[in-house]
Amino acid sequence: MRAAATFDALTGLLNRREVVNYLRLELSRSSREKRTVSVIVADLDHFKTINDWHGHLVGDEVSKDVARRYRVPCGPTIEWGGTAVKSSRLCCLGAIW
Repeated sequence: MRAAATFDALTGLLNRREVVNYLRLELSRSSREKRTVSVIVADLDHFKTINDWHGHLVGDEVSKDVARRYRVPCGPTIEWGGTAVKSSRLCCLGAIW
């Protein structure tokens, strides 16, 4: 039951509520530890067009594929677009759409 309330059933990423909770925790931690926090927000341009032209089943597949590509394990270094990115904590949290 907890997983259903935490993760998006289609993409497997954290849902909006959990992303916001996680960001609150990270902002609090960064304040205590005097560290910076970076947030990357990505938007799928013209996603409605995909659903309108190709149907919602194709839109669901696009959503799952994008989530798979953006899902990055947490760690001090991640590979992002062929570039090693270093930070104290990096990961792809979830999707808000």
